[in-house]
Amino acid sequence: MAPKRRATTTTTTTPVTNAQLKALINQGVVDALAARNVDRSRNGNDNHNSGMVENQVKFATCTLHGVTLTWWKSHVKTVGQDAAQDMPWNTLMKMMTATYLLFLKEISHIKT
Repeated sequence: MAPKRRATTTTTTTPVTNAQLKALINQGVVDALAARNVDRSRNGNDNHNSGMVENQVKFATCTLHGVTLTWWKSHVKTVGQDAAQDMPWNTLMKMMTATYLLFLKEISHIKT
């Protein structure tokens, strides 16, 4: 009996520009949000702490860096990790927006 031949696989790489990569990521986010919305409407559950998004605050805050990460660590020290990560998504967004606007206000005073 003749020995079996292995199948060979050829991998082709295609260069991707930063703009193309960003567009792919943005499309992936749009697709994921659309799928989440379909799932929510199918299940009749439209709250912001259900199913796939129950760890939304935890995930989002794990992606922070720089000044924003410093701000978040300070907040966690103030209220505790469990309380910080258990806050509703809308609360986190309001806090981050308020902090960002305050930061912009401080910067504008420095530049003038």
